[in-house]
Amino acid sequence: MTFNIYKNKNKVTNIDADYVSVPGMSVLTSTVIKEGESLGLIYGFETDGVFRTQQEIDYYESLNPDHSYQEGTTGKNTIPGDLKYVDQNGDGWVNIATNAKDDRVVLGCSRPDFEGGLSTRLSWKGLTLSIQSSFAFGHEKYWQAGTRQFQFNASEPLNVLDIALKRWTPENPDSNYPAMRLNNYANEVTDFGVYDASYWKIQNINLDYRLPQSVLDKLKVFNNVILSISANNVYTFTDYPGPSPESFSSDMIEGGSIDYSTYPQTRSFNFGIKVTL
Repeated sequence: MTFNIYKNKNKVTNIDADYVSVPGMSVLTSTVIKEGESLGLIYGFETDGVFRTQQEIDYYESLNPDHSYQEGTTGKNTIPGDLKYVDQNGDGWVNIATNAKDDRVVLGCSRPDFEGGLSTRLSWKGLTLSIQSSFAFGHEKYWQAGTRQFQFNASEPLNVLDIALKRWTPENPDSNYPAMRLNNYANEVTDFGVYDASYWKIQNINLDYRLPQSVLDKLKVFNNVILSISANNVYTFTDYPGPSPESFSSDMIEGGSIDYSTYPQTRSFNFGIKVTL
């Protein structure tokens, strides 16, 4: 049996100012680089559930006479069922402008507290069983594909996962999932899409069976015969709701902080025979 565990620590030093993400752009989307902090920070808006009633919306709209409370988060006026953003600086409105820092906060970090692997190899008579697994704990990931399930466009339907069935409706007013929006795209990163991405994954199980020498002697054809069966991507133990907690953005800095995937990884089974004449 082999067991390893490690922790990768990093800290940003000597930068002139925070480098803030630009929602909708391909560089640093959903992240911020802050001096003295680790890379992989998830950066966006904290939410406080959803707006339940029009009366609640009217109250928040009255907090600042110069600004709508969060107009622009869906492209239209706020309605019951929209996510309710938290006003971090207390000025009565949420500034969602690109690169604005007024109300954005760090929502989590994609760097695990620790990660590692566990493998074992067991033999008994002609059987050999080997198992390989990996794990990572103490980190978060933004499942962007999940947040898009509450939006709909006639030419690009996005609500294809059953999570959309949990949405706010007048018949389901206690839901903390947002209402469905037509032809509106809320691209702001929020804690609504941030999840614990800890996992333990069984990557591979392989079982070999070597024919006994007594059988080979009777066959008088082969010096050695090994039958094998293996399974890859066997199972992942995790509370992460997306297809895979190991998902990784193609952006080099954004990295593991954001998950665009909706399709799960495939599981494969292999059968084989190895003969020696």
